Amino acid sequence: MLKELKKRNEKENDLYITEVVSDKIVINNEYKGLKILDNDLETINIIDVFDDIAIHSVFINNKESKLILNCPDNDSVVYVDLKNDFLNVIKPLNRKIFVDVHSWVDGGFILIDSEGSLFKFNNKSQDISNINSKELPFHLNDLNKYKKTHNNIYKIDQNVLHVMNLAERNLFSINIPDKFDVHDIIVYEDISIIVSEDCILVYKGSEKIDVLKPDSGFIFMRVSFLPYDDKYNKVAVTSSEIKNNYNSYIYTYRIII
Repeated sequence: MLKELKKRNEKENDLYITEVVSDKIVINNEYKGLKILDNDLETINIIDVFDDIAIHSVFINNKESKLILNCPDNDSVVYVDLKNDFLNVIKPLNRKIFVDVHSWVDGGFILIDSEGSLFKFNNKSQDISNINSKELPFHLNDLNKYKKTHNNIYKIDQNVLHVMNLAERNLFSINIPDKFDVHDIIVYEDISIIVSEDCILVYKGSEKIDVLKPDSGFIFMRVSFLPYDDKYNKVAVTSSEIKNNYNSYIYTYRIII
């Protein structure tokens, strides 16, 4: 089950980005940059990037507390080092659409664009170079079939969520209810959380252990695992008012088995 711990109201902020990087919660600060929160949902830093930033997706390096803001509408990517309070805006990108981070390398990172091409970026400069995948000692994953989260890979096939734990080598499946409009999934070990606008389902293995409903007049947006006692048995959940997307809430919950 989920036990509520903390609650934070975000007013006058169109909250559309919520990510967890290491032990910090990262949200958008209107359309100017980022707010960094601790596990108690208190603001610990505000990072101004540029006006009218539109963050399409975020690529994360938890180990080093780094993230990449993918901003195709602004024709840019933004490298952010939370530990050293450093950012680098890289542009222009000739309107390339990046879909994932391939790898983090010394002094930079490699992104995959929508056509499957690889591009290497420098953390501290504007240098961008095209890379032949044959030059790399690792393979490009089939991103349309499998997704990776923590030590698991998963995919949805005909309303069934298939999860494999890479460390334990165990596989389990979850039957997703008919007409359940999935817009977010997170998995850690044998805990899976499936999110729609009007419902959050929590599973241990294939067994459903809790169902969470939003407050009246609100919809769920995102859910992310939070580290606690060297495990990820806390989650951050965001919800937004249906009639006013500038009024949102962030909750933290403890997962109790």
